[in-house]
Amino acid sequence: GNTQALAQVPAEKSTAQDKEKAKAEKVSAPDFEGGVAWLNTAKPISIKDLKGKIVLLDFWTLCCINCIHTLPDLAKLEKKYANELVVIGVHSAKFENEKETESIRKAIARYEIKHPVVNDQDNEIWRAYDVHSWPTLVLINPAGKIVGVQTGEDNEELFDAILKKGVPYFAAKGLLKKSPLDLKLEVAAADQ
Repeated sequence: GNTQALAQVPAEKSTAQDKEKAKAEKVSAPDFEGGVAWLNTAKPISIKDLKGKIVLLDFWTLCCINCIHTLPDLAKLEKKYANELVVIGVHSAKFENEKETESIRKAIARYEIKHPVVNDQDNEIWRAYDVHSWPTLVLINPAGKIVGVQTGEDNEELFDAILKKGVPYFAAKGLLKKSPLDLKLEVAAADQ
């Protein structure tokens, strides 16, 4: 993958000035304006709803093989950090036929995706996050600030290393909520 900006937890030896500079450079995560449908969740999710969680946005599209290769890595991270991490799939279509919510719902079931997915039909969220390629992962801290962007696949080890440090760091600061989101999985609904 190609790291665009991967800020990690501040090092112990950083100066106060370094920490303030790093803090000032973090950008607030835009809300999910333009999402036309939410899947795998009981209701639409906003950035405010995610306060207190470490969030990993997965910008993907259902016809992208690299995006599909990323899903098992995301599933491992979701399982390992079930109470601290929320993965949100942002389905940003490349082709017209990928814009249909029903096609996305079928892909969610086919690939057994167990996190919320928003249909970014007109790529409004994609543009708000300044994304340029599939897949792109965007890391957001519990305060709602973007702290990293990583493109490509095979990023499980990278994000696991960041979460190993980030979870205790934010927990010690009292910024981490350890309660799960209310999800309504499409896979479970399809089985009933």
